[in-house]
Amino acid sequence: MPWVPSSCAPIGSQTIGSTGSLEGDLQLARAVREACGQRGVLRFDARGRYDLRSAARLCAGLEPIGVQFVLDPL
Repeated sequence: MPWVPSSCAPIGSQTIGSTGSLEGDLQLARAVREACGQRGVLRFDARGRYDLRSAARLCAGLEPIGVQFVLDPL
């Protein structure tokens, strides 16, 4: 198995938990993506904190960040 510098090693998956704020959640997801780059798979647990309209906005905002899926948005 070849040696991989720790700054390039995969970090696996990270599940981000909702803060309860649409803008806060999007900021958090962007910060996690920036910190781990493309080395990790991001998932988001919305913990049922959104209504239909806000959940759609959340999912639209998370898509360009590269979140794999959103759990329990409603």
